[in-house]
Amino acid sequence: MVKKSEVKNVSGKDKQSVSGKRSETASLKKDLKKTDGKDSKKEDKENVYKIDLFGKLKQLYFHPNDFFKSVEKEKNYWPILKSYMILYLIGFVISILVGLYLSLGEIDGFDILSGLIVAIIFSLTIPFAMSGIVYVGTRIFRSKQEFFNTFKPIAYALMIGVVYSIIVSLILIFLPIDSSMLDAIENSQDIDAVKSAYKEFLSQPGTIVNLIISFISLIHVFVLSTMGIAKFHKMSKAKAGVSIVLSVVGALIVFVLIGIVFGMAGVK
Repeated sequence: MVKKSEVKNVSGKDKQSVSGKRSETASLKKDLKKTDGKDSKKEDKENVYKIDLFGKLKQLYFHPNDFFKSVEKEKNYWPILKSYMILYLIGFVISILVGLYLSLGEIDGFDILSGLIVAIIFSLTIPFAMSGIVYVGTRIFRSKQEFFNTFKPIAYALMIGVVYSIIVSLILIFLPIDSSMLDAIENSQDIDAVKSAYKEFLSQPGTIVNLIISFISLIHVFVLSTMGIAKFHKMSKAKAGVSIVLSVVGALIVFVLIGIVFGMAGVK
C-alpha cells in the first residue's frame, strides 16, 4: 500500500513542477515581450526619424517660427549634422542620376566615387564652417551665446538651401543647360566672342530658371538664418541680419585677399 506521506510528496513534486513550468512560461513570455518591444522600438525610431527629417523640413519651410520653437531644447550636434549629411547626400545622388541621364551615361566611375568622397567631406564641414563665420559676426554685437546656438539655426537653414539645389537638379531634366559655348571660349582673347558666348549661355531657359531659384534659395536661407540667430542669440532680427552680412562679407574679402596674395606669389 502507498503511504499517505508518499502521495503527499508526489503531489507536492507535481505542484512544484507545474509551478516551475508556469514560471518558465511566464519568463519566456516576458522575454518575448522584451524582444518584441525592442524590435518595435527600433522600427518606431527608424520610422519616426524618416518622418522627423521630412516633417522638420516641411515645418521649417512653411512655419519657421514654430519650427525654431520646437528645436529650442536640442543640445546635440550629431542629430542635426546627420540630418544635413543625409539630405546633402540625397541631393548628390539625384544630381549624379540627372547627370547620367543628360549625358547618356557618359560619366566616369572614378568621377562619381571622388565626387561622393568630396560630398561626404562637404556635408560634414560646411555647417561648421558657415556657423563659425556667422559666430564671429554675432560676437560683434557682444552675444554671449555658445557656438551651438549658432550651429543649430545655420545648419537647419542650410538644409533648405540643399532642398532648392535638389529642385534645380530635377528641373535640369526638363530644361537642360548647354555650356558648350563657354568651353569654346575658354582660352579666347576675343572680348566680343566672350560676350556673345555668355549672352547665349545666360539666355537659355534652364539658365534663367536656375538663376532665379538660386537667388530665391539665397534669400530664403538668409531669412531663416536671421530668424534663428535672433531667437537663439536673444537679439533683434536687424542685429542678427547685420551680423550675418558682415561676417559673410568679411570672410569673402579675406578669401579674395588670400587669392590675390597667392596669385601674385605664383606670378613671381
